Formats: sequence, structure tokens, C-alpha cells
Amino acid sequence: AIKKKDSTKWRKLVDFRELNKRTQDFWEVQLGIPHPAGLKKKKSVTVLDVGDAYFSVPLDKEFRKYTTFTIPSINNETPGIRYQYNVLPQGWKGSPAIFQCSMTKILEPFRKQNPEMVIYQYMDDLYVGSDLELGQHRTKIEELRKHLLAWGFTTPDKKHQKEPPFLWMGYELHPDKWTVQPIMLPEKDSWTVNDIQKLVGKLNWASQIYAGIKVKQLCKLLRGAKSLTEVITLTEEAELELAENREILKEPVHGAYYDPTKDLVAELQKQGQGQ
Repeated sequence: AIKKKDSTKWRKLVDFRELNKRTQDFWEVQLGIPHPAGLKKKKSVTVLDVGDAYFSVPLDKEFRKYTTFTIPSINNETPGIRYQYNVLPQGWKGSPAIFQCSMTKILEPFRKQNPEMVIYQYMDDLYVGSDLELGQHRTKIEELRKHLLAWGFTTPDKKHQKEPPFLWMGYELHPDKWTVQPIMLPEKDSWTVNDIQKLVGKLNWASQIYAGIKVKQLCKLLRGAKSLTEVITLTEEAELELAENREILKEPVHGAYYDPTKDLVAELQKQGQGQ
């Protein structure tokens, strides 16, 4: 069991590694996440989250037996109880593709009937934008929610974002600009391999909007076969690189939405020495 993100609730986690080895490879439904720089500026915006996404899609009856697992009794007082998944299980490699394909088919009729509504979907996150007046836009949003509910997909009020700034896909969307959500770099006395991997991931994410972010010296620390829990001593160069990145992240930076009337300008950022 693991703690659910942003909550004190616990979520069961089943190890499907052996099942995944014996499962066919699935197609790539989406090659990457949508980027706010590709969004056109819209008069009205809503962000929705599909609740219990995977658990809203039935699993083929012939496949359910392969997802069987056991919940043991406390202190093995009695034999464990066997269960199987009747819906898409988390951790099984087929779940993302099946869910995305199901969501696309379910949204298709709504998209056709409402071409003025732009819907970006990525797993259980939905960005919905339009140039309708706010009242009309929200009426359409309720129609969309009812349409999803008819297929068994709930959109909880708790994660129904009606007002800016909208938190979406790790970004913060404002009416006239966007930025990445605040990035806090940890302060540590000792760093493990896993800590540095997470740190590099955060910095790479930030580099799409913060110019000058560098990770070369930090990446050098990860060379060679190392366990995730191995403690790594930061070199003087890595310490300096990290300190410079901290300074860069202190300054607020914003990006613009896509404007088809303006020329696109590409900017390349070199990390140095061939990177």
C-alpha cells in the first residue's frame, strides 16, 4: 500500500511486473504531454480531473483472472482472501493505452457537437477552452460533465478549476501568460542517487522556461552503476551549479500563448561541451 498523492489516504499497489512481462506491447497513444506554449489564448477556460480514472473502465472479462491477488489476514490468522480486478488495474502496462483510447472515443461525439470547445486531454486531466462568454462556457462544461458521467466518468467538484490561475500538467495558467508551477529545490546535508535523479528531473522541467539552468555537473555524479540509496558527495562543481540554479529559480519567469498571427521564434540553449 502507498499513500495517495496530496492526501493522507492509502492506495493499494499490486506488483504486476511478472504480468507485464507476459503482456503484449501496447501502441503509443500520446507521444508527449501538451505544452501551454501551443495553446491559443481563450476567453474562458476550465480544468477538470476525471476521478478514479482507471477504475471507471471495465476490464475484459477474459483477462480479469490474470490480475488476481491476495490480501493476507492480520498476523496470518486465516488464509488470505483472493481478489481480481474487474476494472483497469494501476501498474498494468495496458491500462494507460486502453484508458486514453476509451476517453478519446467517449469525447469524440461531444467534440463534434461542440467544435467551439477546445479539449486537451492527457490521461485524467482535461483542459477545456473556448471564446464563449463565461456563462455560456460554464453551461457547456456542465454538458460535458453530464456526458462523461453517462459513461461512468466522474469529474469531482474538488478538482474542478473554474478560476485562474489554473494548475494543469505541472504548469500555472493565467489569462495572458503561463509559467511552471513553483519549483522548490530541496536543501540536504546528504544526497542519495535517487535524490539527485529527482533533482535533475526538476531542473530539466524548469529549463523549458528558465534560461541558464544547467545539470551537467549533477549528471556526472550519476555515472556508473549505483543503487538508488547510495549516498553521493557533491563535487565543488556540482555545488556551484546547484547554487547558480537556485538563484535562477528565484526570479519569476512567464511564457506566452500561441498567437497564429505572429511569427514563431525558436531559441536554442546550449549546456556546454556538446550538450
